[in-house]
Amino acid sequence: MEHGRFRVALVVVVICGALRIAPAGADESEPAQSSPLIDSINANLEYLQRLARWERVSGQASRAEKALSERLPHALSSSKRSHYLYLVEMLALNAWGPRIGSSGYLDDPICVEVFAYALADPAADLRLSACRTLVDRGRSVDLRRNAAVIRKGVPQGMSTCLAYLLVASGADKDVVSEITGPDLPRALEAKLGDSRAFAEVAGKFVQAGTYQAKMNSAHDLGFIGSWEAERLLVQDLGSNLITGQPGCADSIRIELLRALGRIHPDSLLLTYWLVWTQSRDRNAQRKYLGEVSAWVRTRHGVQFDVESLPMMLNDYSECRASH
Repeated sequence: MEHGRFRVALVVVVICGALRIAPAGADESEPAQSSPLIDSINANLEYLQRLARWERVSGQASRAEKALSERLPHALSSSKRSHYLYLVEMLALNAWGPRIGSSGYLDDPICVEVFAYALADPAADLRLSACRTLVDRGRSVDLRRNAAVIRKGVPQGMSTCLAYLLVASGADKDVVSEITGPDLPRALEAKLGDSRAFAEVAGKFVQAGTYQAKMNSAHDLGFIGSWEAERLLVQDLGSNLITGQPGCADSIRIELLRALGRIHPDSLLLTYWLVWTQSRDRNAQRKYLGEVSAWVRTRHGVQFDVESLPMMLNDYSECRASH
């Protein structure tokens, strides 16, 4: 898988950000405002138009292609600005085109730049949305490339998210503390090299007994990205922790693999193939986890028995039947 043994067409369903699309007529009463987001989209309009044309599916022009067919007005309401930011996110998530699909990351550096400029938008909710997307889906190399824009925006009212984003973009503790204050989340302290903070994060991960707690701790480990963090994640890949009920559930392995993908964002195995395999049957998921097991064994000398797992990545057989 890692070397492209499976070249198939992927069907990508973009969920993240969908709630940001404003209903028709929702912004008539909102004041129109200028924004660095609009300026950035207009500055990169030809590039975004080419990207939208590349992402056509079945000969139909994408929504983004239609919406970005001409230069945006200098001032737009916040809901319209949010809508355009969502369209840019769609382009970034599918930047490799419909025949390859999504890795789950913002896979286009220009789109990441647009998101960085959105951090200085007049609307607080749009700034927070842009920050969360960059933290969750931005690749470190692109965040570092836009570090100056990110720091210049210095959005207010979202100090925790901004602290994560600043650290992910390469800022040191002094820079982060100056902007967001000295009290940083322990995962950030660990990312910045605090061994006691890492021990706390690691302890929470090991002791987590619920899906939500394990997922949150896994995300922290993925953000920290150290060898020790990676090893904790791979050691738990044999876990039988699930959310939901047997026959209609997800395995915690999905979140553990997403966290590993954050550490290795250029790994096809931990990004593209994880997204693709989640919508496939048990046999495809077993084959995928066999590849993961081989990767883990080579890198860490750790083994987990795929054949003995009661669930691979997910099992929706009964919830599908119930509909």
